[in-house]
Amino acid sequence: MKYLAYLRGRYFTGPKLVEVDRFAFTWAAYNAGPAKVRKMRARAEEMGFDPNKWFQNVEYAALRMVGQETVNCVANIY
Repeated sequence: MKYLAYLRGRYFTGPKLVEVDRFAFTWAAYNAGPAKVRKMRARAEEMGFDPNKWFQNVEYAALRMVGQETVNCVANIY
């Protein structure tokens, strides 16, 4: 729990992220690493998706970059 709180506080704060997306990005970072999630968000933006929303946005970039595992992990926790 401390590590999840650390990830959320360090990487996923700010007014552009709503609470559900903060949690989703935190779970994704726990699974794939925060640097990979940063890359996923950048890739999602390149693909024309909102980099601040996980579901039906960054998760599409995650599928292309790392496959089903991280996407399933976030969905199962959610």
